[in-house]
Amino acid sequence: MSVLDTCTDRCGWVAASVAALAYGTYGVPIKHTKHIDVHPFVFQSYKTFVMFVTCWGVKFLGEEISFTRWGLLSGFMWIVGGVGGIYGIRMAGLAIAVGTWASIMVIINFFFGIIVFKEPVANVWGTLCSFLLLIFGVVGMSRYSSPQQNQQNQDYQSLQVTEDYEIVAEDEVSIEDEERIDQNPQESETTVVLFNGYLSLTERQCGILGAAFNGIMTGGSLIPLHYAAEEGFGGAKYFPSFGVGAMIANTLLWLLVYIVCCCRDAVHGKSLQRTFEELPKWHFRALWLPALLAGLLLSLAMFSTILAITYLGQGVGNSIVQSKILVSGLWGIFWYKEVIGAKTIAKWFASAGVCMIAIIWLSLERLKAKDPNH
Repeated sequence: MSVLDTCTDRCGWVAASVAALAYGTYGVPIKHTKHIDVHPFVFQSYKTFVMFVTCWGVKFLGEEISFTRWGLLSGFMWIVGGVGGIYGIRMAGLAIAVGTWASIMVIINFFFGIIVFKEPVANVWGTLCSFLLLIFGVVGMSRYSSPQQNQQNQDYQSLQVTEDYEIVAEDEVSIEDEERIDQNPQESETTVVLFNGYLSLTERQCGILGAAFNGIMTGGSLIPLHYAAEEGFGGAKYFPSFGVGAMIANTLLWLLVYIVCCCRDAVHGKSLQRTFEELPKWHFRALWLPALLAGLLLSLAMFSTILAITYLGQGVGNSIVQSKILVSGLWGIFWYKEVIGAKTIAKWFASAGVCMIAIIWLSLERLKAKDPNH
């Protein structure tokens, strides 16, 4: 018998709170590795391995180890989305990245919870208004999380590598380049050119796209839990399937990357061994500790989220988890100084507050539907 068999909605609320704290903090070790030229998929692989190891811990809770095919799908979506999430943190910053994907996750999970799974809400129009309020808050956070132009100029004039952007690749910059940067502060971010020059994005914009992609994939990664629960794999019992599925998906993606690189390098006459040696480096000495910490926090967050969804439902459970935006915001603002100026910080918190009000509103719509006297 599992110790969680007697859990009620109270367990769901506690689990959602723990998940929010762990999710909002797990990006901190990742942020400390920005100076290391590490591929996002490498860091994702570290996290996957930690989750694979820890997922067996449910045995100590009295759960019988068994597997469901839905875990592979969940694990694959989580793996792919997680790469985008790491890229988002490194390119756009902790506060804006987590704020972006958290809000998208709320929308996705309420769409499936209300439209697909028919989870009841007290008032459709109230739910719609809460969605609009959520979008308004996300736009505000995105706007007030951008680096200040005067800080950008200072970074470039000092010709140093800052915590958030790789400013220069060489030791010297010409006078003409310095004058051009002073006149065009928006050029302080590296521009990424895509689709043969038809689209140009800044690092921050690419980071936001990565965070949004993470919101879509990771936000939907636990939707298969709904179907697994119908087969008796709800709650903690789902965690081993998720961990194993993530490990299998991660391994298959590495194999796919290697095959693609081999096909590409074969044209240039490179050997299979040379291709293998040129795969992304693991940087074990520098990454093992931050990767371990990030993996443990993420494993705790995922396990708690599974419990929250099991006891509170897809819509409410995963929406409460998204209160992580305040936790990550505190790290991003007060520790990493990603937002500068008292007024700007106040506006960011006002926007984050709007998002939190929207999340609470969405949750209350669900709770009132279950208990009209609430």
